[in-house]
Amino acid sequence: MIQKLKKAEKTLELLDKKSKIKQKFPAAYEFLNDFNLIMITYMVCYDSVIKFWSFTNTARGLGFKIILNLYLKYNSGFIKNYAVSNLDKVKYRKTLDKLKPEDLIDLNAFSKILKISSNVDFINLGNFFIDTFN
Repeated sequence: MIQKLKKAEKTLELLDKKSKIKQKFPAAYEFLNDFNLIMITYMVCYDSVIKFWSFTNTARGLGFKIILNLYLKYNSGFIKNYAVSNLDKVKYRKTLDKLKPEDLIDLNAFSKILKISSNVDFINLGNFFIDTFN
């Protein structure tokens, strides 16, 4: 398993060096060369074999999980930076309470910014990461 993950990581790095990621996903490429996404790919593919999912379902589910992972990283980073920058004024809990809903971006808007918002886009993203294991 570890060898497969390392091979997939090397493949992803090569694709990044050859600008294939930037070519396929121009708005999201800087976030996609990440080993965590390789791990997510492996886990989703393993789970899909157990559940007898079709390839299309697996690719779509994987694409969505990748976008969800990037979204959660984005918002948690925003919250953490906001809380740290305001620690001297208020305690951490109160800082989170002071966040306005417009300060956080919703998942749909985030996926539209990355230009990966339709089922076809999710399938293409998932397929791209599944192919790193081939």
